[in-house]
Amino acid sequence: MQIFQDQCVDNLDGLSREKDFVSLLQNPSAHYNFVTDPTIHRPTGYSARGTGLMRKAEGLIFLLSFLAFATCALGAQGNAKAPDFPRLTLNGVSGAIRDQIQTAYNYATAHPKQAQASGTLGMILQTYGLSHEAKMYYQYAAELEPKEFRW
Repeated sequence: MQIFQDQCVDNLDGLSREKDFVSLLQNPSAHYNFVTDPTIHRPTGYSARGTGLMRKAEGLIFLLSFLAFATCALGAQGNAKAPDFPRLTLNGVSGAIRDQIQTAYNYATAHPKQAQASGTLGMILQTYGLSHEAKMYYQYAAELEPKEFRW
């Protein structure tokens, strides 16, 4: 590029032509006729940011990419169905054990989106030998927090 510039500048006569040539190199959208006309001609309606059509195309591309992102983000939230909170029946459990399980169940139903609450209920149920019921609440907690290892 530098060799080409040096050769062309050597062939131009006058300082103004050299300035025009440097201006042409800095502005590739300008047109210059080296042989017949020493002035730089720019297209009608030329601006530094580009033509109106280019600005509209850039705006359209930005708008479409934003809409695609927003659709994906909102669509993923709309499709995610929250699991139903499992019901618990405490047949055959009595006394202090029943009260402890009932307290944990009430907390878990009050906070159905907290995996910790459901997991704790599962742990209490497992402690008292209610493995089938504990498994339901462990699975529920795992659906809420799939990356949490302990559920």
